[in-house]
Amino acid sequence: RGNFHLTRGGGHSCGCLTLLSSHINIVRSVDFGQRGHLLVCQKIGDPQISYILVNLYAPCPNTVDKMAFFENIFDVISENSILYECDKLVVMGDFNLNFKNREMRNRLFSAQENRVAKVVEDYYKGVGLTDIWKDSSSFTWRRPNSDIFSTIDRVLFSEATLEVSKRNVDWALSQ
Repeated sequence: RGNFHLTRGGGHSCGCLTLLSSHINIVRSVDFGQRGHLLVCQKIGDPQISYILVNLYAPCPNTVDKMAFFENIFDVISENSILYECDKLVVMGDFNLNFKNREMRNRLFSAQENRVAKVVEDYYKGVGLTDIWKDSSSFTWRRPNSDIFSTIDRVLFSEATLEVSKRNVDWALSQ
């Protein structure tokens, strides 16, 4: 009954789907190939843009390609934030990336992954975003039939303009 936007995936990615309430319209969408999208959203009746949402599925290898992917994402976020004078940002999805050692159990955190994580962390902090998992010890991914866990799925938000009313990780737990 609401609005939605789908970016069809390819390969390991099954795509990105963002579901919105029926009182939120998509003013503009930007697709990132088969890897996600940015949505400029406006509540019905509001004179200005209400939110900028990004849903993504990042490439797996921790290489220059992954850094270029995130650089493009955050350039597009910055451009649209300025264009629409909107500082209410949410970036979510599968980053295929850990930012801290505590976000892993029985998994290696390579030097290359650490470098990529630092670059991406600089990008998101540069546009004023905070990681919802910054003070959490929850995991969002588990290798099937193993004791290998990590936090690779993210929700980044503008802490200065948005407030987390509830954080429930039941959807992400794997037993």
